[in-house]
Amino acid sequence: MNRRSAIVLAALTAPCAIAACSDGPETVVLVPLMPPTGRAPSGSPSGSATAGIPHPDFGPTVRAELPPPPISGGTLAVLRNGHIVAADPDRDAVYVVDAARKEVTTVHLAPGDEPGRVIQDPRGLVHVVLRGAGAIATLDEGGVVRKRWEVCPAPRGLTMLPDGTHGLVVCEGGEVVRFATDPSAAALPETVAKLSGGLRDVVIAAGKVLVSRLRQVEIVELGPKFEVVQTAVPSGANTMQAMRMVVDPKGQDPFVVHEIARLAASRSGSTPYGGSAPPAPSDTGCDDRIMGGSIVQPALSRLSHSGEVRPGQPARQLLTQRGPNLAAFPVDVAVEETSIAIVAAGNGHTKSLPQVYVFDRTEGPSMTCLPGARGFTIEGQATAVAFRGPGAMVVQSREPAQLELLPERVVIPLSSISREDTGHAIFHAGTRSGIACASCHAEGGDDGLIWTLDASGPVRTTSLRGTLKDTAPFHWRGDVPTVSVLADRVMTGRMSGPKLDQEAKDALEAWMFAIPGPRTAAPTEASARGKALFERADVACATCHTGPRLSKPGFFQGVGGMFQVPSLVGVSTHPPYFHTGCATSLKELRCGVGAHETSHLTADERADLASYLETL
Repeated sequence: MNRRSAIVLAALTAPCAIAACSDGPETVVLVPLMPPTGRAPSGSPSGSATAGIPHPDFGPTVRAELPPPPISGGTLAVLRNGHIVAADPDRDAVYVVDAARKEVTTVHLAPGDEPGRVIQDPRGLVHVVLRGAGAIATLDEGGVVRKRWEVCPAPRGLTMLPDGTHGLVVCEGGEVVRFATDPSAAALPETVAKLSGGLRDVVIAAGKVLVSRLRQVEIVELGPKFEVVQTAVPSGANTMQAMRMVVDPKGQDPFVVHEIARLAASRSGSTPYGGSAPPAPSDTGCDDRIMGGSIVQPALSRLSHSGEVRPGQPARQLLTQRGPNLAAFPVDVAVEETSIAIVAAGNGHTKSLPQVYVFDRTEGPSMTCLPGARGFTIEGQATAVAFRGPGAMVVQSREPAQLELLPERVVIPLSSISREDTGHAIFHAGTRSGIACASCHAEGGDDGLIWTLDASGPVRTTSLRGTLKDTAPFHWRGDVPTVSVLADRVMTGRMSGPKLDQEAKDALEAWMFAIPGPRTAAPTEASARGKALFERADVACATCHTGPRLSKPGFFQGVGGMFQVPSLVGVSTHPPYFHTGCATSLKELRCGVGAHETSHLTADERADLASYLETL
């Protein structure tokens, strides 16, 4: 049986007594992150949440011939010989860089490979996840591709197993795949476990296999046979977009960079997504309040393997002098002995704001505060960071494609090919509220949360992956007729973003409409039976969910009013289901929502129907 560990999360939830918490084998400590003390732009008047904070600058409108993929982050590795490997999902390339000589070897991959996570094995071979190809590429240190391994439809994270001869890949569909790292090995990659979907990263910490998920902070421990031993989740916090999990240099503690959500819009501030300015920080650079002005804020979680729950001080927040959180859309984290570095990809088009924040790593039991923050502005758009040694970092920029060595400020170009796209830039840019579109729609998907943002009531975030084109009007209630209206009402209005001209709005529409659907499971006998059920008259799914978008114009009567028919493209990748999130599993679509009721089906039939939905 899975056990959910006790969580230390003071100020977001009532602190548990030590006696009541001591049974938990592991502890997640949440540390909300804010920009460095005193780094808010000057001129912000007291009490104003956004005044004086610059808008992002998108420059002249540009549309890439091939729309670049959404930012995924975490594409760097520093090899044992000091060379740097950078995966470039925008250009389907991998770069092996001799930083000392500024020499770059480019490995050109197949179009659409979209390389992601990178690791090195004991032999010195480099393994790269190919997110868009369902595979791994194995390279030698010179950049020669030695082998490609098909592993699963949508691989995400990977790590080396302690035996030194096998790697482990985790996939968006829930697959856990073991593969032999020797390119000459005859054995094919083997699926050793199938978990629920949304897997993100995998690390070995204190000898344990730990797996994270993207849409919330949830760390799953796997046993010797890759069975689920226990799951650690925060209690009382709405966590979201856990973009990266890494382990510290000693291989003991994993860290996850993510966001925290306040699920109701503020009425006290100038904008629904912003709110009032947080108070000034204390002399230590920390403040007792857990949430500042924005409904979405970045945070860092640490999982302790001590076996003890040590509440320590209340969790604190590092605040700016004035204004809300400005470290928008954190996508990567790196940890060394004394420091933690975070990449705020949402600041890539606001040049006066740091894109990399570095915190002194505290040694206290609960790590409730990260004092001594330093901010680094970057030439380009930062998406990944790694430590090269104590106090020395490398930061990867997606546009232009280059590395920047810190603190030396040495820039190493990687490619002259531009992948600039204004729609992509708008989608990922943080606004004056410290929020980007990608904050809730990371990688074009959704956060899995149910929000109450206006008087119309609670609704869950919808996925944008392959679901937008030819489906206007937008939003659950169909009250947004065009992307142009969406930009004005949501980005400029609710998010305190810049006013976009029509050319920029058209670029945003073009990029969002091009977001591909997720790679999903291959058809099986069970899914074929499920397809027949899907189309059967008494189930009636196909009555509304038809065509390439698996939707249709019009509305249906749901709980709380009339709603648009949502697309089922990639439906298995974004539970919970329906506008209220009332169904958590495709096998249990029981919400009393008219035609969606499947209680008359047998358990086997519901399993077959779920198998079919997993292929969409």
